[in-house]
Amino acid sequence: MLMILRDERKRAIFDQVLFLVIVSAFIYYLSANLIENLNRLGISTGFSFLWQEAGYQIGGALIDFDDTDSYALAHIVGLLNTLLATFLIIVSASILGFIIGILRMSPNPLMTNSIRYVIEVIRNIPSLVHIVIWFSLALHLPPVRQSFDIYNTVFISNRGIYLPDPNFESGMWGVLFLFICLLAYAFFRKRKAQQLMRETGKYQATFLSNTLIIWGGTICAYLLFGLPITWQAPTLSGFDFDGGITIAPELFAIWIALSIYFSSHVAELVRGGVQSVSKGQFEAASALGVRYSITMKMVVIPQAMRVIVPPLTNVYQNILKTTSLGVAIGYAEMTATTGGTTLNLTGQAIECILLMMVSYGIISLIIAAIMDQINKHVAIVER
Repeated sequence: MLMILRDERKRAIFDQVLFLVIVSAFIYYLSANLIENLNRLGISTGFSFLWQEAGYQIGGALIDFDDTDSYALAHIVGLLNTLLATFLIIVSASILGFIIGILRMSPNPLMTNSIRYVIEVIRNIPSLVHIVIWFSLALHLPPVRQSFDIYNTVFISNRGIYLPDPNFESGMWGVLFLFICLLAYAFFRKRKAQQLMRETGKYQATFLSNTLIIWGGTICAYLLFGLPITWQAPTLSGFDFDGGITIAPELFAIWIALSIYFSSHVAELVRGGVQSVSKGQFEAASALGVRYSITMKMVVIPQAMRVIVPPLTNVYQNILKTTSLGVAIGYAEMTATTGGTTLNLTGQAIECILLMMVSYGIISLIIAAIMDQINKHVAIVER
């Protein structure tokens, strides 16, 4: 025993094994005590309840679900709604926050100060207040029969936003294939332009030409294949619309509210990343006669991304967790289904909370893994 304690390497292994034994024993004690108390109170344990009939309806389900389906399918419905809201918020908050963050660094003092005050106000209002405000605004929209309409294809009412539903025909696969090929070609042209700039210092603009190539070619193929998309517009039938895609007021409220709220956090990360770039980079570009927009795009932003991406991972994970506030307005995400109705009907509190913890944990790890790959791509490559 003394020989182990004197050897630093063996002592480190011994300490870790001892720590694991203590933690395992503590967890075993808590689990045994919990099971004993639950059995004494007549509360069954285990996840067998997931295959029982749920007996309740879920509004806004992305897949078919009724009260005869199982609690497991109810959890999947809540999980899909959580993933949908998270994806929409991440995309819109990133785009909006990036734009606001760049404008925050504008040389125009009026724009800079105005955006700064707006960001401070948005950040200091709780996210739940944002959600409630937007949900209240959605409920004060006109009723279905007096809904706003855009060219008789898009309808906006207090029951949601109704959009045309696209129906893809066989020719659409050819259009999609050509679109992917044009994307690959545009990516190749951009890489060649970057290589030319690294070797000769000559800047070759490709954004406008690539945009024309991608969308021009896609539109031409769409016309040649005989318009292979038919749109089913929603039609008023009784007190609601039939057909089309419906964005429920709950999803609309949480999407817009959290996008605005988290865009202020993304904007501050962008500002910090831009300010981390040395002023000498701006001065050198200005001395060479490079326009401010090109300086930001080609010089500053690529260097700022290595500072922006790591904390951006935390923002995205916070978006995932904050979607649980949708339960306050009736959005059927995991907290409302598994952590709400299912828990109350079955009484399996520990199992339901554990199921939610595992689900949120796995999604968080997936987000972290994706952002880690992005971080490796934008990080400085050391020789």
